Amino acid sequence: AAPGYVLCKFFLVLNHWKWPSPIRLTNPDRIRDLKFEVWDPLRNKKDLAPVITPSYPPMNSTFNVNKSTLAVLSKELMRGERISSRLANEKLSAEEILKIWEELMEKRNFFLEHKDYLEVKLSGSDDEDEFNKYYGFVQSKMRQLVLSLEPPYMYGVQCTPYPKALEHPNEKCVKSFFLGLDFKAEAEQKSDASAKGKRKRVDIRSAITYFKGIIEKYNGGEGGFKCEFKHVTATKLPEWVFPDEKRPAPTKKRKRRKRSSVLAADKDADKDANKDTNKDATKDNRSKKHKSDGPEDAPKKVADGAISTKEEGAKEISEENKQKIEAKAGSEPMKNDK
Repeated sequence: AAPGYVLCKFFLVLNHWKWPSPIRLTNPDRIRDLKFEVWDPLRNKKDLAPVITPSYPPMNSTFNVNKSTLAVLSKELMRGERISSRLANEKLSAEEILKIWEELMEKRNFFLEHKDYLEVKLSGSDDEDEFNKYYGFVQSKMRQLVLSLEPPYMYGVQCTPYPKALEHPNEKCVKSFFLGLDFKAEAEQKSDASAKGKRKRVDIRSAITYFKGIIEKYNGGEGGFKCEFKHVTATKLPEWVFPDEKRPAPTKKRKRRKRSSVLAADKDADKDANKDTNKDATKDNRSKKHKSDGPEDAPKKVADGAISTKEEGAKEISEENKQKIEAKAGSEPMKNDK
């Protein structure tokens, strides 16, 4: 068969394969004399995309595939089937076939596919041999960090790891791993139609703390090595991570909507009505104050036991006190208002 035909069948079969059904060329043999562990679908139920080796003992060659990497594989298989299906057209020219192959083999730019990234920066000793040992240890444990960002440990985020660490230019013994983070909408997390399009906050600090505890076990925490974590948006990635001149598009700022003239007029009318009611209330309060401060309620200053009419329980002036007051003031006898 022609290579194009075989390639089309490859993408067609794998794109529609029902995982976790295993892919294998032969049925596994069991040799009792040889005590080797043989892959068993009943014992290995956690394997998501098993591809079994044909030689003895049969083993799963895709043991490290997790939910995040399986999502990437499924996406690429779908893309491969969509592009390679055009090769079945017998009327294509040589130039058109060449363009299809170039599109199929085009390299994907990891740093243009996500909006958010988690950077794991490694630094430490200037001794390259010691640093490479530390780097190899962290690289072997990165799978646990990816798994801690997946269900059932964490919901609302999909983590896609970059396959290798990148060296920092002009810095000795400094490397960084990058993980693409895709935060799902709230409707995808809870399958709630009312929450469509809303992004829910996802706290990944628990996964980072768990991974730090694993890394700190290296060499008993000695050696001066550092493992730092940093959340980076696509527009703030360093220039040395991009292989070419392509850069992520800047995020567009949301424009504030201008309120309609009808709503504005209604709000202005409400403000005017509130102002009028406030003015009326202040006028009423002022009039009440003026009435209360009248001559009847005003305090009277008198000698020897002056009494204010504003005080509650005011006592009537006795006849003896009246005479004393009249004598001191030299005025006419006071009349009892009572």
